[in-house]
Amino acid sequence: MLFQVAVAAVAGTVTAIVGLWMVTVVLRQRLRQMPAKWKDFVEFAHQSKAPIPNVVKTPSMRRQLILSSLKPALLTSMLEMRADTVDVRVVGKPTRRKIYGFFHPNANAGGGGERVLWAAVKTALAEEAKIAAIYVGVEDNLTPKVLLEKAAERFNIQFSAQEVDRIVIIFLTQKQLIEPSLYPIFNLVGQAFGQALLGYEAISNLVPDVFIDTTGLPFSYPVVRWFAQIPVVAYVHYPFIQSEMISSLRLFSPKQIYWRALLIAYKVAGLFANKVMANSTWTKQHLARTWGKKDIDIVYPPVAVQDFPEVTGKEERVAVLAYVAQFRPEKRHELVLKAFARLIASDKKFHGKKPHLILLGSVRNLADQQRVAYLKELGTSLQLTDSDYTIVENAPWVAVKRILQTSLIGLNAMWNEHFGMGVVEVMAAGLIPIAHTSAGPLLDIIKDDQGTPGFFFKSKSDPDYKPCEYPKLSDAMRSVLSLPVEEQRALSVRAYKASLRFSDEAFTKSWESSLSSIPKTEEKYRALRVKSGLFD
Repeated sequence: MLFQVAVAAVAGTVTAIVGLWMVTVVLRQRLRQMPAKWKDFVEFAHQSKAPIPNVVKTPSMRRQLILSSLKPALLTSMLEMRADTVDVRVVGKPTRRKIYGFFHPNANAGGGGERVLWAAVKTALAEEAKIAAIYVGVEDNLTPKVLLEKAAERFNIQFSAQEVDRIVIIFLTQKQLIEPSLYPIFNLVGQAFGQALLGYEAISNLVPDVFIDTTGLPFSYPVVRWFAQIPVVAYVHYPFIQSEMISSLRLFSPKQIYWRALLIAYKVAGLFANKVMANSTWTKQHLARTWGKKDIDIVYPPVAVQDFPEVTGKEERVAVLAYVAQFRPEKRHELVLKAFARLIASDKKFHGKKPHLILLGSVRNLADQQRVAYLKELGTSLQLTDSDYTIVENAPWVAVKRILQTSLIGLNAMWNEHFGMGVVEVMAAGLIPIAHTSAGPLLDIIKDDQGTPGFFFKSKSDPDYKPCEYPKLSDAMRSVLSLPVEEQRALSVRAYKASLRFSDEAFTKSWESSLSSIPKTEEKYRALRVKSGLFD
């Protein structure tokens, strides 16, 4: 009986391995195989100005047209596949051009992750031999033109006409697969499978030479690297799961088993990343523990510090407290509103000025809209009026800068904020930062050679709260507002100088240094594909 069970187990394992290999072979060929006489179709379409026939529209066909096109941007998945701008002399011939694919389904959002994306794209396009393909989710009225205009408006990242021609937008129709709201139960497992499926949709539309995830979708890595056989680069803003989430759970409880299985899967997914970049010291420390990688580079996100004039300490500022953050639950806007309500209930004016709170952030979807509505209801229940606070949605960068340059205090209420680009922005504008005592703001940002050019706080609502010497948020607000004007101005100058470490220029240098080994890795993968008989 035992022998029969062993034989069955071996047979099942062998069958599974053979099945997986057969699927691998089929999918690899599907992603790379070119139709018979495909060059004839391209030459005919080029001469006749007609679209490429449906019978030969394949992922590999789009790839070859992009690599040989004078204007690759016209090969976006939004338009018909055409060969009008293709140089037929180089079609199918090995070239030095490379497609860098940026996997960012929410590229149309206006947060810090999107600034990283567009700054990375700008850096890639500095080399004329590189083409940037951006994988973004389908949205109403979203076109390549609108996407680039929003990047310019929100982040002041401009692309020349020649660079625009080398930006190919690939639209993903299944973006909802990574939305947490789609999975009422087994939420993280659902998101993990969704990431894998969305990753395959991306490469089934266009296989790049290098796949760069700038969002944080790690379960796409095994699919992309295994089936497309290309290098995978991960820029991690926040770990998908942390070991600390498990340590507090009861041993062998269903929840602990569930989380531990997820952690193991996350570790395996991380093995498929050829290069990992972390946005902060905190993120690097967590990834090193989880993925066991020692060569993780810290690449601080680019912040538009160069968009602000030098802060001299002579600026006139009003008693405005500004919070720049997307309207998401983890940003804890309600904590800020409650703290501010306590502040003005006890102190109406400071240095003869009445404080005013401004919440600035992007609204991406219905959930964000509902959250803004909730915050307005909360403000009413706290007896705050329009004269006390303002909520500004989707403000262009020019408007944000204008508000920050006359404000006094910059807030950040997120617990374990992985980095904190909003904190750097307010410091660059000369605001005195008040942030939670954790992660990026504590370890990387609010520090200089004199100590701390700002204030930290703790809250009883923190998941890891313990009584400590740090004040609560309302007390930290009061401390800054009560400082003599000379001290406020001195802190303002120190905050500005500390922010200069996070410029676009600093990001570009770090990004290029971190990816310096990727071209050789890409050549290695290409040689292996060619050797195995796959079309490249």
